[in-house]
Amino acid sequence: MLQNALSKYLSAKFDENQMRKEKDGQGLVVTISRQTGCDGLPIIEKLVKKLNQKKHPFGKPVKWKYLSKEILVKSANKLRIHPDKIERLLNEQEKNIFEEILLSLSDKNYPSDIKIKKTIKEVIETAAKEGNVVILGRGGVALTRHLKKSLHIWFSAPLEWRIKKEAIEFNTTEQSAEKHIKISDKQRSDLRNYYFGKVKDDTVFDVVYNVSTMKSSEIVNSIYQLIVSRQG
Repeated sequence: MLQNALSKYLSAKFDENQMRKEKDGQGLVVTISRQTGCDGLPIIEKLVKKLNQKKHPFGKPVKWKYLSKEILVKSANKLRIHPDKIERLLNEQEKNIFEEILLSLSDKNYPSDIKIKKTIKEVIETAAKEGNVVILGRGGVALTRHLKKSLHIWFSAPLEWRIKKEAIEFNTTEQSAEKHIKISDKQRSDLRNYYFGKVKDDTVFDVVYNVSTMKSSEIVNSIYQLIVSRQG
């Protein structure tokens, strides 16, 4: 009887603390950034599934989610355009900022690069406030690095390995794959630097994984243990 009463008390306290954490936006935020050719989504899907299967001694389990392509979809919905258009505009070469401003003012239906990045920022920050989320790319590390309860991860691999992988995956030449990788890597770096406001190096990341030498299961288990440790 005493054991049941204690169990109910601890369960109630767990739920109360969890609700307070969620209300205060104290849930952990995990960001995963990567070099082109380092798959992130399959690892994130396995990680979130493992987190949601975690058994809790008291109260209800914490529900985890992830954001990847959903960031573009939510941003597109706010801008009332197709997600593919956001992807295309973000992937274009660096634009002249004055040209962007004039273009956005002259055509109300045209979302400027600045407006798109601002909208993506809002979507990511909203998800971060809720916590218990894994964010893949889109400058997530730059937008959440200031949060106390956050974990930032970097996936990398040697250029040669990435070139061969991309060439096989997309059935193209290694020359084409290398060109695509170098352009894509620069775009991803530029987006992070845009949100940071100044150039940052790789020390903004807490952990670096070489995906060419590790199994995805090893990476998933490693990140899982880090998250459990960070959650206390």
